[in-house]
Amino acid sequence: MFGFDPIDKQYMVLCITRLRHRGDYYQEHQVLTLGTPNQSWRMLECSIPHYVHLLPTEICINGVLYYKSINLSTKTYLIVCFDVRSEKFRLLEVKGSLGRAVLRGNMVNHSGRLGLIMSEDNEGNVGVINRRSSKFKLWVLEDVEKHEWSERIFVLPASWENVVGKHMLNFVGVTRTNEIVLSSWYPINRFYLFYFNPEWDTVVRVEIQGVDMDVSNYTLVETFLDHVEDVKLYA
Repeated sequence: MFGFDPIDKQYMVLCITRLRHRGDYYQEHQVLTLGTPNQSWRMLECSIPHYVHLLPTEICINGVLYYKSINLSTKTYLIVCFDVRSEKFRLLEVKGSLGRAVLRGNMVNHSGRLGLIMSEDNEGNVGVINRRSSKFKLWVLEDVEKHEWSERIFVLPASWENVVGKHMLNFVGVTRTNEIVLSSWYPINRFYLFYFNPEWDTVVRVEIQGVDMDVSNYTLVETFLDHVEDVKLYA
């Protein structure tokens, strides 16, 4: 997993290896700082045994790397907060509806704070995002010390079903203006991005055109928000 320290402007790689000894599982945590003269892996200690979620996802916000995990002792869901600069772990235990959000939802950067977002339809089914989705639920980590979260529910507009059509969607992230961005998970001939604006209660579909965008050759397309390439590298 990759993290970035905005103070020292350094990139870091966190490696978590799951091992087994005499029938018991345990993990080793190692970190590597990129761009230093003597690059070498360093072992880290974590006080609470945990293992990474089966579908590992991570997000780095303001120098803190967040990833989903499970407490090996209590079997409860966790969000691990790893401070890139100090190389220290903090564990957030989540319960109730938050636990389901960790399992089925996506982590996003919401105005510089960690957010968990999840889709739900009128029958209570969660996780799948399609034209039958009726609402988005968003939890935002307001206070990491007190483990305090705020919860918001966004009811999707009536135009949602027609705009989405037959597409299956997945969350990409949240823009700096707090628009929720989604993309086609299994593309149908063309590739689209979808922008839901909670403030204006609107949803817009944008077709992406360009080189190698014949998505009929792919079974799965992943989209990344705020990715910037240095065009000088192509000169």
